Order: sequence, then C-alpha cells, then structure tokens
Amino acid sequence: MLMQSRCSCYRQPQSAAHPALLYIVLLAALHLLACSSAPNVSDSSVSSELAAQPLRTFIYTPAGQGPHPVVIDLHGCNGIWDQRQRHWLKHLHQAGFAMLKVDSFSARGVDNVCAQPFAVSPYTRTFDIAAAIAMVKDDPQLDQRAMFVLGSSHGGTSALMTNLYSTPVFSQLRGVIAYYPYCPDQLPVLNADLLILIGDADDWTPAQLCQEMKILNRLEHSYELLVYPQAHHSFDIPGTDAIYYGHQVRYNRAAATDSMRRTIDFMLQRSKR
Repeated sequence: MLMQSRCSCYRQPQSAAHPALLYIVLLAALHLLACSSAPNVSDSSVSSELAAQPLRTFIYTPAGQGPHPVVIDLHGCNGIWDQRQRHWLKHLHQAGFAMLKVDSFSARGVDNVCAQPFAVSPYTRTFDIAAAIAMVKDDPQLDQRAMFVLGSSHGGTSALMTNLYSTPVFSQLRGVIAYYPYCPDQLPVLNADLLILIGDADDWTPAQLCQEMKILNRLEHSYELLVYPQAHHSFDIPGTDAIYYGHQVRYNRAAATDSMRRTIDFMLQRSKR
C-alpha cells in the first residue's frame, strides 16, 4: 500500500553558491561521463540557483506509522525509468524505507542527457539533492535522522558529487549509495558513508576508474567499493538486455541480488544509529 506524503515549497539557500573554479575542475575530471503502479505525486516548486526552474519530486511512503527512513533517489541519464523505479520501490518499501524521487530533467526542459551528460551536470544535481534534504526535514512523515542518497549511473555520479567539499548540508546524510557511477580521479572529502557498486564488464562507466579513485579525507566515514564479475551497466534492473547509446546494458541476477541485499543492509545499519 502506498501512502501519499506532503511536500512544501523551498528555495535553494544563497550560501550554496556555484564555485566556478571547482566546476571547471569537475568538467575536466568527468569529460567522458555516461548515464547510467501510478505514483503518489507531490509537486514541489523548489527553485535551483543553476536552473531557475521548479524541481519536481515524488514521495512514496510505505504502510505504517512514520516517520520513515528515506532514500533520496536520483535517476540516470535517461530520466525516470519506470522499470527501475518499480523494482527499487518494491524493495525499499519491504525494508520500511520511503522514497523521495527527484526528477532533475523535466523542469529543465530535457528528458534524456545520455549523449550530452552536462546538459544537466552531476554538479547541478547536487542542488537538487540539497533541496530534497530540506523537504525531508520539513515533512513529519520522513525521518531526517535517517536520510540516504541512492543514484544510478548519471545519478550515481551526482551522488558522488556531494563529496566535493565539506558541507553541513550533505553531512546530514547517513549514507550515499552509487550504482555504476563515473568515478573521478579523486574525491576531496566524504560527508557520509559511501558505498559504490559496479560491474567489471561495464563499458560505459569503467570499474577501473572507481578502483583508482582516491579519497583525500574520509572524516571518519566508511567507504566500500564492490565490483561484480561479468556484470554490465544497469545490472540491477530485471529484464534489461540491450545496446543503449552504443553500450551494453544487461541484468545480472547474481549481482543484482547481492547488491540489493548489501544496499538494504547498509542503510538499515545506519538508520539505527
């Protein structure tokens, strides 16, 4: 059973200014970046400093009394993918988690950035994450003490970008989970515990980049990288097997089952702190 939750209107804080130099560094580091039940809809009018457009979100809460631990979910370069959403929502609800789905594209006038990943950059999407955190804090059905970010591909890379600099906004997160992201050479800091899951057969976002990525300051947070043998891009989505924008995307049952278990365990452990 899905229960509709409430949202309010927010604006990005003025303190979240866009550092031009940092953005240039990011562009250089990620020049090859790749993408990766009717909903209860709550439309917010969150404005992004970078987009100057309202940000659309969807909140799904499981049955039972709140507040619920919550996953801020970030779609890939192809936008909200119903097949992925249904799969993840089922497992998150079974584990007692709410989902706050962020649509980073529609209000910005795009529906797919797989060929042009910086049409809406991963850095731009960190403003969406900050707005989603503000929503969680203002919604009594969502537990602000148990917030997580989960992203796949372009969304996974966006999740990693919450670690570009130390900030109290992203330090409110209990954890960040990135499925097959495009990993930069280094992350300056960890604002929350980090889990990366990727396949060694991924020809779109190579696992080697994540294996070579350096973390300069963990700030006592944990970091785990799981590389699945013979797993391709989108290995967690049942029924997936195609060439998409020149890259193989394919479901891998073993990797999907193990990664889901580890992701849920990762969040459950940190929800109890």
